[in-house]
Amino acid sequence: MVALAGWTTGSWRLALAEIIPQNCPTGSHERISGRHRMTETQLRARTSLLKAMLLVCALLMGYSDLTTTNEILQRGMGELNPFMWLTQEWLGEWWLVAKLGLTYLVIWLLWHGKSERQMAYVVALIALPVYNNLFILAGAN
Repeated sequence: MVALAGWTTGSWRLALAEIIPQNCPTGSHERISGRHRMTETQLRARTSLLKAMLLVCALLMGYSDLTTTNEILQRGMGELNPFMWLTQEWLGEWWLVAKLGLTYLVIWLLWHGKSERQMAYVVALIALPVYNNLFILAGAN
C-alpha cells in the first residue's frame, strides 16, 4: 500500500490520469487530466448549430411580432411603436413588407455576428415586443 501523504485529492487524480491512458470511446476527443477537449471541427459544428438555432428563433420572433401586431390592429387598437406607426401611415397595408424587411436585416446582421452570447441578447430583445403584444391581446379579451 502506497501512502499518499501530502497529496491533495486533485493532485493524485491528475497523476493517475497521466499514468493510465484514458481514450474516448469515439476516438474523436483527446483526454487531458480526465476532461474532454473538443477538436476545432467539433467546436465549429457546435457553434454553427447554436447560431442556426438563434437565427431561427429570431425569425420566429419577427413573424410572431408581425402576426400579433396585425391582430391588435384588426381589433381596432393602435401601434405603440412610433417608427412602425409612421411606417403604417406612409405605406398603408404595405407596412408588412417593411416589417419583414427589417426582420430579415436583423437576421442578416446576426448571421455575420461573432458572439453567440450577443446574438442571444438580440433574440431576447426581439422577443420583448411579442410578449408585450400578447399581454395587450390577453387584456383585451
